[in-house]
Amino acid sequence: MSLPLRVSPVTRPSYVWNNLSAARDLILLGIRKQIHSGFEVKVWEDPWIPTQPARPTLSLVPMVNPNMRVSDLINGETKKWDDALLERLVVPEDIALIKSLSISSSH
Repeated sequence: MSLPLRVSPVTRPSYVWNNLSAARDLILLGIRKQIHSGFEVKVWEDPWIPTQPARPTLSLVPMVNPNMRVSDLINGETKKWDDALLERLVVPEDIALIKSLSISSSH
């Protein structure tokens, strides 16, 4: 996942860059990860849960697959969240947050 606001400090930043850097934390508070198909978003690593600030989901069990993608939590036939899988893997408070996210019609 591309994280354009996670950059290394520079030695001689421009006026604009200084102002962008100063606003970075504020900007990050308002950013939400858009799921689209979920093929590129890692369930346990990427900040995709809609909280302040966004964060990865919390596991209910020891992590089975550290590279699991959000698309794996979507039923391929119904194009809806896989309730049984969510209940097996994700803490209850995250399930409601996940279900609040819409799934792209192109999934």
